[in-house]
Formats: sequence, structure tokens, C-alpha cells
Amino acid sequence: SSSQNNNTVKQMAKTTQFGATLKFIVTNSPCLNSIPPIVRKCVDSLSITGMIDTEGIFRRSGNHGEIIGLKDRVNRGEDVDLKEVNVHVIAGLLKSFLRDLTEPLLTFELYDEITSFLGMPHSVSQQQKLYQ
Repeated sequence: SSSQNNNTVKQMAKTTQFGATLKFIVTNSPCLNSIPPIVRKCVDSLSITGMIDTEGIFRRSGNHGEIIGLKDRVNRGEDVDLKEVNVHVIAGLLKSFLRDLTEPLLTFELYDEITSFLGMPHSVSQQQKLYQ
């Protein structure tokens, strides 16, 4: 199955951001601090305009067709301008990015470390050990 995944990644356009792993995106896209360009663009757009304060921003659905269209354009490497895009479409695009990741943000590789950390008593000395 691992070799099958590698073949899929090789066939994927280097501009792909939706439906890829974070590692693939960071390797192939101009990421600032390992943040995928579309995530930064969505967050910046929502923050700068004050739209982030919109009630139900991540609960209400944006226009599905518009979201699909933007995803396709992003994956083709087009520069999308979100200035005139509805707040719920932008929020939906961000949710779709997270949903479409082929590996969770807290990766399979880190799963055991994360779960053992969550099971630890959270004293300062133990947290300091983690950072060493």
C-alpha cells in the first residue's frame, strides 16, 4: 500500500493543496512557516476583513459549487483572489482543506507520542522534559 501511495503522489500536480499530505504541500508550495498557501490566504482574508466575527462562520455552509471551483483552481496552481468571495465560502474552503488532508494534522507517525503525552500528568517538570 505504501508504494501505491507513492505512485499517487507522483501523479499529483505539484500545485495540489487539496487532497494531499502537509508534507507534499510544504515540499512543493511556497509555504511560510509550513503553513499551506491556501490556509494562509483563507485565514488572512477572514482576519483582515473582520469577517472572522461573522456569527456561525464555520457552522453555516458556503455555496458548494463555488467551493469546488476554488479548490480546482487552487490545485491547478491558479492564484485565487478571495476579496469578493462570500465569508461562508472562504470558511468552507478552509474546512474542506482540513477535511481533504490525506493524513491528519496530528500525523499517524506522531500518534503514539501524542497519545502518551495526553496520558501524562501535566507537571511543569514533565513538560520541560518534552522540550529537551
